[in-house]
Amino acid sequence: MLARSGGLASAVPAQGSLGGAQVGMRITVPLSGSGIGIVTGVSAPLATKTGREGRLGLSVKPLRAWPVEILVERRIGLDRNTPSRTVIMAAGGVSDALIGRGWKASGYAQFGVAGLRQGTAFADGEISVTRPAFRLGTGRFNAGLGMWGAAQKGLHRVDIGPVIETRVRINERPVRLSLQWRERMEGKARPKSGPALVIGSDF
Repeated sequence: MLARSGGLASAVPAQGSLGGAQVGMRITVPLSGSGIGIVTGVSAPLATKTGREGRLGLSVKPLRAWPVEILVERRIGLDRNTPSRTVIMAAGGVSDALIGRGWKASGYAQFGVAGLRQGTAFADGEISVTRPAFRLGTGRFNAGLGMWGAAQKGLHRVDIGPVIETRVRINERPVRLSLQWRERMEGKARPKSGPALVIGSDF
C-alpha cells in the first residue's frame, strides 16, 4: 500500500497523476518450476472511486539468475470510468543488496505499454539506500535516502528524499513499513511534494 496526500493512482499512470495513494495486491502462482507463472491481483486508488482494476495474466522469468520478469496482463476496469486494456511490461529489482559499510540498496524498475491499438508507453522505478540507524524498544529502524521516478507520454516526475523503515511481523507474516518524504524535483505531475507511507509484504 502507498499512502500519500492527494492524487490518483494506478500501476499504469494516467490523467496527470504519477505516484498517488493506492492499495493493491498481486499473486503469482508458479507453474512447475518452469519460470512461468499465472498472475492475478487488484489495485485501487485511495483518493477517488475511479481507477480500480483487476488483473490476470502470465509472468515469464527468462533468466533464473536475474530478478527480471516479463508480464502480459489483461487489466480489467472495475468501475465505469476505468477502461479494460492489455499491458505488456518488463520489471526487475533488488532487495537489501549489500553495498558496503552496513549500507543496503533496494529498488525496482519497470517499463511497458498499456493498450495494443493506441498504446501508451510508461516507466517507473525507485531506489533507496539505507543502513541501521536506531532501535526503539524491540524494533530496529533503518534510515537513508531514496529516489523515485515515473514517466509516460507528456508527463513525468522525479522525487528524492529521506527514508525511515522497519520490518515487523503481523500474523507471522513479514511486513515492511517505510516512511518517506518525496520532494518533487522535476516534472509537474500530481501529487505535490509530501510524506508517503509504504506498507508491503510477501505471501
